[in-house]
Amino acid sequence: MRSYRNALGGTAVKVAMVGVAVAGSMVALAAPASASHKCGDPAFDYLEVCYYRNKDYGGGSRAFSGEDKNYTNDYYDYASGRVALNNTISSFNNRHWADYLVHRYVNQEGPIYYIDGSTWDSDLASSDWWGSETGNVNDKLSSHTGPYTG
Repeated sequence: MRSYRNALGGTAVKVAMVGVAVAGSMVALAAPASASHKCGDPAFDYLEVCYYRNKDYGGGSRAFSGEDKNYTNDYYDYASGRVALNNTISSFNNRHWADYLVHRYVNQEGPIYYIDGSTWDSDLASSDWWGSETGNVNDKLSSHTGPYTG
C-alpha cells in the first residue's frame, strides 16, 4: 500500500522559449521548458506538484503545473551545478488538488505510479508504492502526466 499525507496548495507555469531573429536571419526554436521555478515561490502558491532531490523536501526542488515527458532536461534549483530530476527524486509534495501519474521512464512509459491530489511523501525510499517493482520509487521517476482535473 502506498503511503501519502495531505498537503497544501502551489502552481507552476509551463514556459515555451522561442527565439526569432531579425529579417534576413535564421529563426531558432528551443524546446519548451517544462519546469519554471523552485517549489515555494510565492508567485506560484498553489496548483503544482513539487519534486525534491532529498528526503524531507531538501536538496533542491522543481515545480510543475502540467505534464512533463522527460525529466532529463529539468534541473533542481541549486545555486551551482546542474542536477537533473531524472532518476533522482526522493520526496514530493502535490500541492494541486488534482492527481498526477508518474512514470518510470521518459516519454511517459514504463510502470505508472499515482500521486493523488493534495498528498505528499517525505521519503520515497521508505514508502511502499502500489505497482512498484521494488516497493518504493526513490530515484526512479522519469516523467509524468496530469494534472487530471476531469
